[in-house]
Amino acid sequence: MAAKLWSLLDKIWLSLGSVKVTFVIFIALLLLSIPGTLFMQENISNIDPGLQYDFAFWQFGQWIQLFRAYHSFWYVGLIVLLAVNLIICSYERWPSMWKLAFAKPVALSPQAIERKEKSQVYEWELVQEPKSLRNDFEKWASKHWIKYKVLKDSPDEWQVGWHKHRLARIANYAVHTSLLMIFAGAIWSGLYGFEGLLNIPEGSAVDTFLMFKEGGSAGLERPPGGRGTPNERMMDFRLEAAHFNVEFYKDFPGRPKEFATRLNAIDRGTGEIIASQVIRVNQPLAVGKYTFYQASYGELGDYKLDFRIIRKSSLKGEGKGAFFEDQNFFSAKLGQVQNFPKYGASFVPVKFAQDLQGHGPAIQVQTLKNDQLVGEPYWVLKNDPVYDFGRDSEWALVLDEYKPLYFTGLQVAYDPGAPIYWLGCIGMLLGTFYALFFQHKKFHFIVRKGKVILTGSTHRLPYSFESELKKLSQSIEEDVLGKGAIHVT
Repeated sequence: MAAKLWSLLDKIWLSLGSVKVTFVIFIALLLLSIPGTLFMQENISNIDPGLQYDFAFWQFGQWIQLFRAYHSFWYVGLIVLLAVNLIICSYERWPSMWKLAFAKPVALSPQAIERKEKSQVYEWELVQEPKSLRNDFEKWASKHWIKYKVLKDSPDEWQVGWHKHRLARIANYAVHTSLLMIFAGAIWSGLYGFEGLLNIPEGSAVDTFLMFKEGGSAGLERPPGGRGTPNERMMDFRLEAAHFNVEFYKDFPGRPKEFATRLNAIDRGTGEIIASQVIRVNQPLAVGKYTFYQASYGELGDYKLDFRIIRKSSLKGEGKGAFFEDQNFFSAKLGQVQNFPKYGASFVPVKFAQDLQGHGPAIQVQTLKNDQLVGEPYWVLKNDPVYDFGRDSEWALVLDEYKPLYFTGLQVAYDPGAPIYWLGCIGMLLGTFYALFFQHKKFHFIVRKGKVILTGSTHRLPYSFESELKKLSQSIEEDVLGKGAIHVT
């Protein structure tokens, strides 16, 4: 019974390591990737998939994890099965591949040389003393960084051999190992990583972000008290967009050249700034496990307005030397009440016009008294500083500057498996390059019965090898055998 069980397990083991199973798994992965593109996925959209489909289908989809296809048990199971297939395949073939790569060179018999292709054998008549020939060969080998092994040393025969690019035999194992590392990194990120986004108005701070991809073990908390949306998650600190700046191309109005945000991470308990940095595209801010990327921006429909309030009667001097002795500079926003008891003034900027009837930028202001609207609203023109001086009032307003206020759009991510799968990607690239462009080659140099023979072999790409062997024979003929060498074949 035990023998039958071991026989069955052995068959299953070998079947799981076959190339046919690898092919079937790849086809299955391709087919089972389709649902992830056809059906709305959880954590990707703010819209709950349950609102898009009827209840029966939604319930069935939840049961088979259709709405998180790439993290479902069946998709992850196929990835695990592919990893098992790679491990078994590599394990079963490892001893033979290692032996082929690192087996010691053996001396070739005359019969073995006769069986080789003529294009892989070069032969010369020996025209110099064997001892001198050996010395010249050693110098040539040292010059070309060739580490050879003496395979036979007798009065009748001297034979050496060497290998080149042994690791090409096992380069595919670097590819397999790298692929397993990519799987491991992706699984690690899938379990503990997350991705989300947040928009912060300039000058404001937030402590939550909108989640669209979350690992099952990420450990993030929802806002307390049931506030926020179902996809909202708390951060370990408050994040402030202290300043936002966007620069536009002069020849393409409205097209941003660069935009950047000064971010401050603020401890929720002490209020201290624990991290601060100006972030730009591809220049993120990392705070603990959170990494914030500059992703987008947009106008808030509000402005930072730089005003002066001036007492009209404080004008001193005449002509170009005239100035107002009593004036005060201040900044405001639309809808923000401004009180100046010194001037008996109370007002609120209520509306901004980019171009008021051809007069340029303008702000509409409403006077207040006891927090009540008084009179008609009036305009303050940026391009005409004295425009408001014609109004019947002891004071006037001057609009010195205005700046649109923006919100900054940030992407937040935590990808703990990134170092693992990036290392795997590099390993796969190097392994694939080495396996494709290098071949394991064996060479033999033989001095026997008045003959000098050079021959070799490779495990693949024989045509390129024959070209290399020809160049090697030419080098030996010039540097070792000398000009008097008589080439036989």
